[in-house]
Amino acid sequence: MDVRPGGVWHSLDGVDYNNYIGVMSPERLLYSHGDGEEEPFRVTMTFDEH
Repeated sequence: MDVRPGGVWHSLDGVDYNNYIGVMSPERLLYSHGDGEEEPFRVTMTFDEH
């Protein structure tokens, strides 16, 4: 996944998805994902140092 603005998700099945939303560096990554046919879902990953 290219997390820069306008980045693309390069999937393992060879499909590229333009689904990047944003990075709140360094602790949060937000993106949406869908195939263009159905409503995309949004994902928020929050990273925490242990």
